[in-house]
This record gives sequence, C-alpha cells and structure tokens, in this order.
Amino acid sequence: MIEEIKTWLNTGRNYTIGVKLYDQYGKDKKLKAVFNEEVSEFKKKALFEALKKLLSGKHQMDDKVEKTKGEAIEHISLSQSKWPAQKDEVLGALQAKWRPLFSEMMNLCSRIYDVAKLGEIDSGQKDAAGRMAHRILDLDDQCDEIYDQRDYYLEHKCLPESEKLMSLVVDPKKIPLALQNAERYIRDYRNRLKINPENVNAANQLKKWEWARDEYKKILCL
Repeated sequence: MIEEIKTWLNTGRNYTIGVKLYDQYGKDKKLKAVFNEEVSEFKKKALFEALKKLLSGKHQMDDKVEKTKGEAIEHISLSQSKWPAQKDEVLGALQAKWRPLFSEMMNLCSRIYDVAKLGEIDSGQKDAAGRMAHRILDLDDQCDEIYDQRDYYLEHKCLPESEKLMSLVVDPKKIPLALQNAERYIRDYRNRLKINPENVNAANQLKKWEWARDEYKKILCL
C-alpha cells in the first residue's frame, strides 16, 4: 500500500490509477463514487488529498505499532528480570505457571494488529481481533496475580495465603514419628512437582514440611 501510493504521489498521478488505488485502500464510499464519475480538476485535487491522507494515516499507524512493539519488548525485559536467578521450589513453580501465560499474551500482542487490519476487509477477522483483545486482558490479569504472589513471597518468604505455619507435634515420644511423616510428605510433594512444575500449592506445602522437618531435627539434635 505505502509504496504504491508513494509512487503515484511522486510520479505522473494518473487519475485512473489513483482511482483504482483509492477503490482498493480507501474507505469513504461517497468519495469512491465521486472519483469514478467524470474527471475534473476538482476531483483530481480531491483524489490527491485523499491518497495523501491515506498514506499519512498508514505512517501514523505504523509508528504506533512500532512504539507498541518497543513497549512490549521493554515489558518482556522487565518481567523477565524480576524473576531471581536463584529460585526455590515455590518461585520455580510460580515462574513455570507464569511462563506459558506470558508467552501466549506476547504472541497475541504481536499478531493482533495484523488480524485487526484484516478485519477491515473480513468481518470474521474483526471478531477474531476482538476475542484476541479480551484474551490479552485476561492473560495480563493472570500474570499480574502471579507477580503479586512472587513479590510477596520474595519479601515475606511465604505466600499470602500461607503465612501461618503448621502446628508442630510437642510430645517428645511422638516427635520421631512426626519427623518420619514430614520426610514422607516432602518426598510426596517433590514427586508432585516433578510431574507438574506449575503446582504452586505442592511447592508451598513442600516448604512447610521442610520447615517442620528442620524444626523436629533441631529438637532431636539431629
């Protein structure tokens, strides 16, 4: 589109070719009808202005898309950089849960402009662009929830819903058995994480049972 209109504006500005260009890329049906009637100097000037406006609008749209892409790249860099290089099971599970959501969101962001442009021709594509926009918003909300959990965990070393640690067994005779149970739960939750690295609840429970195991070992002087 850009090169065709540029060429027309910078060369002979053949009226018939210009009308075909506006028929293809323009949106104003009344102007299309006027341009396809008998040629006049007024119509030549109007056609020139209409095509120049189309080209200007396309440049503005391209600039906006490039700006959006730049912001998206910056957003990716910021989001990635906030995940610490060294992660325990909880942070690892949170990142594993976040990664496919964020990847899908960025993929949709990179394609929605092209789909929206097709929507100018195909109404079905216009509906698709609308669905993509809603999905992007949903994914962004889900990512924000994970960011909140991550940031809270980094500050408090526990998730918001699990600040209260489990109760320990206090009967000295039962502590050895409690230690065995804690180690069994640790193995169980580690296996669950191997099967599903996104299982944040399993990672959180693993941390609790590891804390209980360490406390029992202190009591038993192990």
